Amino acid sequence: MIPSVIVSCGDVNGVGIECFVKALRLGVADCTITLAVNIDALRHYLLLADLDAVVEGDVMLVADITVQLINIEHKPEIEFGVVSKSSGHHAVESLNTAISQALNKQSTVMLTLPISKEACTLAGWPHPGQTEMLGNADGNSSLMVLCHHNTRVALITGHVSLNSVSALITPDLLKDKMIRFANTLHGDFKVSVPKIAVLGVNPHAGENGYISSEDVDIIGRTISSVNLLSENHPSTHWVFEGPFAADGFFAFDAYRDYDGIIAMYHDQGLIPIKLLSHGAGVNFTSGLSFVRTSPDHGTAFSIAGKSLAQPASTLQALNLGIEIFHARTSAV
Repeated sequence: MIPSVIVSCGDVNGVGIECFVKALRLGVADCTITLAVNIDALRHYLLLADLDAVVEGDVMLVADITVQLINIEHKPEIEFGVVSKSSGHHAVESLNTAISQALNKQSTVMLTLPISKEACTLAGWPHPGQTEMLGNADGNSSLMVLCHHNTRVALITGHVSLNSVSALITPDLLKDKMIRFANTLHGDFKVSVPKIAVLGVNPHAGENGYISSEDVDIIGRTISSVNLLSENHPSTHWVFEGPFAADGFFAFDAYRDYDGIIAMYHDQGLIPIKLLSHGAGVNFTSGLSFVRTSPDHGTAFSIAGKSLAQPASTLQALNLGIEIFHARTSAV
């Protein structure tokens, strides 16, 4: 089966469409692609950014690839590098269209290009991020997973303030996301018995309680209880280890010994994987009824319209989405 990919265009004042067009020119796996965007705005973007793509009616031609276009009614002005309520409105409409396509099974893979949360908030968007929006729309608890080759990092907390992290890390939340991540590694990434590292929330993973007891009393005990579930149920197989001090874990290459890593908060997981991927990482949303991936960078307003954006992350996101689609369909 050939996957059908729906692409939300992100913020038209950023580099998302530039990266998308450049990625297509590098070649992608076999699929059909649809882009939700205001067609007139797309023409203007391609012209201003001097991109080698042509819009003819309701299709965009990039090399030998034909991208079907779904017209978004709201037409934003293209103002590279500008945070705009209008571009935020357009980005949200594109997202809503893409979500509808995925939920109605008209598309099987969703690629979301980068948005400006500030611009979307100006347009009345109530969500802290695209991951949370997708989880709410799909009626599932979403899990953000950052990927670079065989390094996969899942986040227990996402787009929340640092001073709220500790209160959010409860045994129930940890257990739910740990099991969800293990199932994702098994089903979407074809790891037969996932070996997963869990990072502590405090420096040095709490120093055995000298800095804080959270790592021992909450994280450590939850690791033991979740491993016990696997031991007592032959149908589930996973191994969790930790909690580990995050700095040394990445600095001395311990991450290479694991199929997955669980980080407690956003920057604890994203900073090391972005350093490892050198701009080619992928954001994957686990737990949805459809496959969703995204490049792991933002709108890059500072270089928008200057032909400087690199497409590696977008290309990897598109190809990983297609790979996960095939992994899921081969298991049916």
